[in-house]
Amino acid sequence: MSLEALNAHLANNSYLGSDICATKEDYKQCSSIKAADVSEEKFPHLARWHSHIVALMSKYPEYDWRGAPVPAGKAFGSAPSSAPAPKAKAEPKAKAEPKAKAEPKAKAASQPAPEASGPIDEAAIKAVGDEIRILKEKLKGEGITGKKLNEHPEITALVEKLSVLKKGGVPEGGAPAPAPKKEAAPKKEGKKGKEAEAPKDTSEEDRKKKLKKVIKEGGKRGVEIEGAADMGGLQFFCTSVDEPEGDTDLLMECLTAMNAKSDPTEEERKGGSGHIGKMLFSAGVDHLALAAYVPEEKQGECVCKEWLQAVLANFQGQVVSESASVCIGKVLANSDKGIFPLKIREPLILEANNFLRKKGLFPEDKDSDDDEFVFGDDDFPS
Repeated sequence: MSLEALNAHLANNSYLGSDICATKEDYKQCSSIKAADVSEEKFPHLARWHSHIVALMSKYPEYDWRGAPVPAGKAFGSAPSSAPAPKAKAEPKAKAEPKAKAEPKAKAASQPAPEASGPIDEAAIKAVGDEIRILKEKLKGEGITGKKLNEHPEITALVEKLSVLKKGGVPEGGAPAPAPKKEAAPKKEGKKGKEAEAPKDTSEEDRKKKLKKVIKEGGKRGVEIEGAADMGGLQFFCTSVDEPEGDTDLLMECLTAMNAKSDPTEEERKGGSGHIGKMLFSAGVDHLALAAYVPEEKQGECVCKEWLQAVLANFQGQVVSESASVCIGKVLANSDKGIFPLKIREPLILEANNFLRKKGLFPEDKDSDDDEFVFGDDDFPS
């Protein structure tokens, strides 16, 4: 599919292989596109998607932020495959001679026995999945992320165990004990089919609900930012958001919703602040996530990465992904040094504004009231 067609599709969609999350299909399409071919001026939506997927491929090559495998996703843009050739009709069997009655046994004996495979232990699979999720959170708290996280020996061992269990095998050391309640529950007569069904995985449903809240907050905040900027003549805006809860991927979705073009025909306007530079702050349990955005027309006055690095430097933060328009970063919590996401959020918003003041891109604080242009949770009541 052409870059123009991809850009047009991504104008109204966040991903290619799914409506709600990145998939292996997005990874595949992204890998086939050279970064040099993605012009932010010509293909703004494609550039946003490409930068986002490149960061995800590096950070979550096989498992997403919850520890669940990255879904395959539906094929996008591929030509329809030709229909398979119809199978030749089997020739009618000749009438068996009296002696042929013994042949079935001989045929059965000559056929290779199927590979042995035990029943799928859903409880064991869930237990190992929970182990992977908990261990990843622990390692992230120790500063291990991205490729190093996925290649950690404890993670790889658990992933291998999970793979064996999904094939119906028994990993070395045996499978983890299933939850007592599930094993002890007696099966009722007449409902064997329903009882045998594996418990539904709600992670995808939870993710979809969370993403909906994130996009709703971003769309609403985008309209408010547009109005506040128009009244105050601001070119740049710094504020905090709640719903992403420190998740950098969700923070990117929130930013995208803020910058989406506003449809005047809609009953409730959303977005509309794509022409305004901004830095977003979202506090999580173990880190503070930041997203810096600089529109193309303002990139000569403010370098996105330079702005973000100046803010992160206050607490030894790190840049997670970068492009000319959008850069993502985070500051890890450290109780020994008194670094807590909620505690450092407002000081960093002030630092982001001070950086802009030095470049003449933010109003000077003539009344020595730092809070005049700092927008946090209380500035936009629900």
